[in-house]
Amino acid sequence: MIRFWNASIGTEIITTGGGGGGGGGSPLRIKDHEGPIRSVCGLSDSSDSSDNSNGSTVFMTSSNDGTIKTRLLDYSDSSAPVTMDVDGASSSSSGSAVPLSCDVISTVFHPSEGSGGTPFILDCCVANSEYVTCGEDGSVLVWNKDSSDLTQVIQHPTSVWGVTGCNNLLSTDHNAETLFATAGHDGILRVFST
Repeated sequence: MIRFWNASIGTEIITTGGGGGGGGGSPLRIKDHEGPIRSVCGLSDSSDSSDNSNGSTVFMTSSNDGTIKTRLLDYSDSSAPVTMDVDGASSSSSGSAVPLSCDVISTVFHPSEGSGGTPFILDCCVANSEYVTCGEDGSVLVWNKDSSDLTQVIQHPTSVWGVTGCNNLLSTDHNAETLFATAGHDGILRVFST
């Protein structure tokens, strides 16, 4: 389940006009994965200075069900804008209710690279113009951020527990190749470029 929080006061964000009559609203909670959600990732590098004044933020979630869902969080009618940083933390400038919706704009399936069924998707990240997911089966998949097309598969010898974009850390040219690091169950940190 995805829940949205106002970090400054430690409460869930309440939407206006929640389902049903009355004006109170209700917490925005989303349960559309079939398994636990393992990761939430904002779909912009922290170096990206894009303005969120249009009232929407794009982020993705990965799950044990083998899916990666790209979502559009829309707060365009809000007088108290919600912001989401690249770690997926939400906050609101006030404790009042905000009109908020969160729609799935694409769902992709992380195919199994080994024997057996769909792997758990343990992490996801943004790396330059692509996003990267990793699974318990040792597969690391690179996806085009705009089209959600799978562009590369990198197989590891063990489960990959984490993945992070490195363009901000290792490169000053943000138009250069995509850089990311993986954290394997074998205790090895590997750095890749696409």
